[in-house]
Amino acid sequence: MSTATSADGTIIDYDAYGEGPTVILIGGATQHRAIDQRTTEIAKQLAAEGFTAVDYDRRGRDRSGDTPPWSLAREVEDIAALIEATGAPATLYTSSSGATIALAAVTAGLDVSALALYEPPYFAGSDRTEQITTLERMLNAGQLDEATRYNMTALIGLPATAVEEIAQAPWWPGLVAVAPTLIYDHKALHDIETDPDWRSRWAAVTVPTVVYSGDQTFPGLPEAADAVAAALPNAQRQVLSGQDHGPAPEAIVPELVGFLRSIHPETVKVSAVPRITMMRHYAEAMITRHWRGWTAIADANDYEHFLLSELFPSMRAISGFLGADVLRRQEGDEVAFITLTRFRSIDDIRAFAGEPFDIAVIEPRAAELLVHFDSRAVHYDTSSYLVDSR
Repeated sequence: MSTATSADGTIIDYDAYGEGPTVILIGGATQHRAIDQRTTEIAKQLAAEGFTAVDYDRRGRDRSGDTPPWSLAREVEDIAALIEATGAPATLYTSSSGATIALAAVTAGLDVSALALYEPPYFAGSDRTEQITTLERMLNAGQLDEATRYNMTALIGLPATAVEEIAQAPWWPGLVAVAPTLIYDHKALHDIETDPDWRSRWAAVTVPTVVYSGDQTFPGLPEAADAVAAALPNAQRQVLSGQDHGPAPEAIVPELVGFLRSIHPETVKVSAVPRITMMRHYAEAMITRHWRGWTAIADANDYEHFLLSELFPSMRAISGFLGADVLRRQEGDEVAFITLTRFRSIDDIRAFAGEPFDIAVIEPRAAELLVHFDSRAVHYDTSSYLVDSR
């Protein structure tokens, strides 16, 4: 475990996993490492994909300190300290109300390269002043257990019977221990939800953004995600099948990795193991076919998935086909792809492409996803030196 010191002297405790571009994971209300194993697992899986994933306790929670009075600006300063400690720029991945901090961080000018927001819970026009006042009164009186239950019933909307069942969980004491921080999230949400012009506050948030929701989540949250995505100038929207308000690592990590690699193409791992296995047997010259196409950002992951899971496997039946690589990078509001397909000879390429053999071969699914592409491919005599990693 490591620590960073925020601008007001508060110690922020964090774990950093892996090496590569920085991704800071910002939890929602009450989330912290002692009781939130899912976020820790997401961080570890991102690390395995070539990123530095930062899993931290927000101020007032478990290992991190707290310095009153609270303000959203101070939570932004915490992010600034983490970025300084772990490397800039950083992508911010948020759960639920953690989105408030991330959006404020970009607005404040922090060195943020992208945002990934999971179910930001903004219900425009909602005024929960009465409930927030009651919650704060309970917290000031030290009624932490009662306040935690009240938050779940009066502010989240869970039935009392469901809350009673939750209270039997072994992690309930950890939830109650950080109850004083509930008011932080609710005040930040209240400020947005009661602002009649809340959308305009994010007009300057132009970094690439993806807004996620699950199709099994609480009512209203998908619509809230839609509204946030629509308010951000450079946002895409994705719905995860089978997921609720807390996505499973195996569901969210592949989506995150695809998005992050569109921002950081240097992290792309291009079929390294299959390529080494195949090219170990090359004993003669080969030809590489170089071709480029561009997709919209929202379609980039689908296009890459089509290439790697459908097109290239189907090409194994083509005589002389030896393998392929995909390179990608974001260029403005598009993602550029370079495909490098390898053949044993020009005659094999002619059998694949026809005449003229440099004409682009576009599958119908690819044509649906590409915005534009090169009409001709370029061919290179190729030699390789690869290390057998077995």
